[in-house]
Amino acid sequence: MDVYLITAPNGKPPAHPDPNAPESVGGVAWGSAGNIDENHGMLWPAGINAVRSIDLINGTVDDFCHMLEQGLDQPLINETHLDGKFDFQVRADEGQQNNFTERLRTQLNLVVTPAQRRVEMLVFTPQ
Repeated sequence: MDVYLITAPNGKPPAHPDPNAPESVGGVAWGSAGNIDENHGMLWPAGINAVRSIDLINGTVDDFCHMLEQGLDQPLINETHLDGKFDFQVRADEGQQNNFTERLRTQLNLVVTPAQRRVEMLVFTPQ
């Protein structure tokens, strides 16, 4: 199955949060309104570079992946091998070309690449 892999090639994690920080909080901003169904308030799946910015404070890499996956066109698999909680903040300046994967690499030392993996899925069928 087509997936996105997130890795930390140099093993260096994003910043650790303040130990007194509240439970994880965050949000994702998508670069194009074209992937939002205004009638139902839902996201249509989009590629990874449709992400404009993301903020997750005091979250795990799995939390970060789950936030991103909500609007992606394929699963995001965590292969970072990073444990613990981190602060994830990736932002673009207004008017800047939207290349989320490049900003993710330079701002958080994380790399997202397309790949093939076997993924277990739960499929519901109407009766």
